[in-house]
Amino acid sequence: MKKIFLILVLFVIFGQLISLEFSEIDNSFQVSGSFEIEMIQAEQIDEVVYDRIIISDCESSMISNLFALPVYTKLVALPATGNYSNTNFKYNFDEIVLSNKIAPVEYNDQAALYTQDEWFPQDIITIAKPVIMRGNRFSQVSISPVQYNPKKNIVRILKDIDLNFEIDQSDSRNPLTREIASSHFSKIANEKILGAENPRNSTGGEYLFIAPN
Repeated sequence: MKKIFLILVLFVIFGQLISLEFSEIDNSFQVSGSFEIEMIQAEQIDEVVYDRIIISDCESSMISNLFALPVYTKLVALPATGNYSNTNFKYNFDEIVLSNKIAPVEYNDQAALYTQDEWFPQDIITIAKPVIMRGNRFSQVSISPVQYNPKKNIVRILKDIDLNFEIDQSDSRNPLTREIASSHFSKIANEKILGAENPRNSTGGEYLFIAPN
């Protein structure tokens, strides 16, 4: 069983720690802004000290399949067919040399893992399969704000992001064939899903009581 001990916290203050803007235009949207580190937290796992990168509004994820790195996710509304694809992606980055290595997802064969002179995750943008809930069709877009080179023990922090998403109608997975929605769920969707609208055929959960005279 893994034993985790918090042994040191380094605060790196940059003022506003995340400043991403989402702009919607019809069936497309644009992302712009920068990520900055909130803190680098050193923790001990099974008697080995690792650094953990913490960025505001990002969650720790295994999206790289190799290292525990933060990821920023957003739920985005979709039309009845198609899915988003990123058509343009430009960015800069800052590099930081770490005091300790980033923890691996799997703790087997670590010696070979940390000899790789590559940047992980290799895919910075990931777009999930479309899903449908209560007449709302949407997808999850994930942006990895940090890339890690295990051999150099350096992280790259993305900044000056210019990213465009457009609907790719060739993606025919999970089309919306009918709109039967709950008005209560639609309220939640409007808060959580970018671009969500109230479906036309929504039900409010009303009850009909029939009693004898």
